[in-house]
Amino acid sequence: MIDGLIKKIKGKNVLILGFGREGESTYQLLRKILPFQKITIADRNNDHERLNHISKTDHHLTVIKGKDYLNSIKEYDFIFKSPGINIRDVALKPGSIVSSQTQLLLEFFSKQTIGITGTKGKSTTSSLIYHLLKESGKDCVLVGNIGIPPFLAIDQIKPATIIVFELSAHQLESINVSPHIAILLNVFEEHLDYFKSFENYKQCKLNICRNQKKSDYIITYSDLKDLCELKQRVILSNQMGFSLSQKKNVHSYVNNEVIYLKINNTIEAICPTKEITNLKGTHNLYNIMAAFLACRLSGLTPDQLKMAVKTFKSLEHRLEYIGIYNGIVFYNDSISTIPESTIEAVKSLPETDTLILGGFDRGINFEALVQFLIQSNIRNFIFMGPAGRRMKLLFDQRMPNDKNLIVVNSLMDSAEFIVKYTQKGKICLLSPAAASYDAFKDFEERGSVYKKIARSL
Repeated sequence: MIDGLIKKIKGKNVLILGFGREGESTYQLLRKILPFQKITIADRNNDHERLNHISKTDHHLTVIKGKDYLNSIKEYDFIFKSPGINIRDVALKPGSIVSSQTQLLLEFFSKQTIGITGTKGKSTTSSLIYHLLKESGKDCVLVGNIGIPPFLAIDQIKPATIIVFELSAHQLESINVSPHIAILLNVFEEHLDYFKSFENYKQCKLNICRNQKKSDYIITYSDLKDLCELKQRVILSNQMGFSLSQKKNVHSYVNNEVIYLKINNTIEAICPTKEITNLKGTHNLYNIMAAFLACRLSGLTPDQLKMAVKTFKSLEHRLEYIGIYNGIVFYNDSISTIPESTIEAVKSLPETDTLILGGFDRGINFEALVQFLIQSNIRNFIFMGPAGRRMKLLFDQRMPNDKNLIVVNSLMDSAEFIVKYTQKGKICLLSPAAASYDAFKDFEERGSVYKKIARSL
């Protein structure tokens, strides 16, 4: 890959757009392979400490900072764009190339890549696939939206290495090549503040399989309507479905609480669902079935899958058991930023007595969530942020007399109400159905604060 990358950019006017984790890893690789190449870094942050330091020591580097950081983009021949930076309406130099670490990794290594996307479940599924492969002795790396920029793993990739690549819609937005094995878990309303419409968001997700060849595979939930429609039009690859029930075109399913795979018309029993104790809920059954299919296609045996899945530990902030404090059982599901994942969390934890909801409001429809929660056995709801206040209005319109509805100014303010209202021995669950950006850097920070609150009681 290094030789190919050098050919693409050597002698060109190169711009790195965005200097977060991915932008910095792009800079480090380019400077390693082309120490005297002129490079420009452009970032919105006017006071970027790390960027300020680098600019003082690299005399072949130009730095552009501040709110007008996109203004000079039309001067560059090759642009490395970080995920989430919107340049749809920005004029570019004729003939300039906009690329990314995602695009380049897939250009060079698509044949040995398992790509995973979905509105929810992609981090768990990616981590599970990596765990199954690693435990079974396969040479593999885990990269992407999980928090590891692809360029950081280049030195580890050999011809036999399997690349497990978690892909967000932002990463998929402008790619024109797809991974050999693609997994599309689900598609729900998310990131509408960036993509402007649910249709735009869905089309970006579908890029994971749009450019596959006949020798490739797409693994997806069999009832995913949008993919079924796309299949009929453009998908050339082998299509493998997973579902809770056995039916036509399903290659992984559950029957009598046992997970089965159907590979080359041969049915294989993998393991009873009750033996997988570390991944709760129906939504995780989908993740497991998708992971099993991908790993079976990658050469793992049924026995290897059965043994390895039992040693997997679920990820932080995803239905994470915190402990029992002041007689209350605490679970952290801060990753739940959409209604559908909160519904699944509540279904997975029927002993929930107090649910904390809300945060940053991106205009997602909460009607179905509120209707579900009103009919649930949960007695106490704590609402925070603009999204929480909008949810409470929906509750108020339905006037549920058997519920305690509490609005707080911050997550920290919820402690008093948790202790006051939650029945001893029951669960207090943070599963907000909203993003965290109104009060926190990300969902991880929100989950960490919640865990500190629980442990302080």
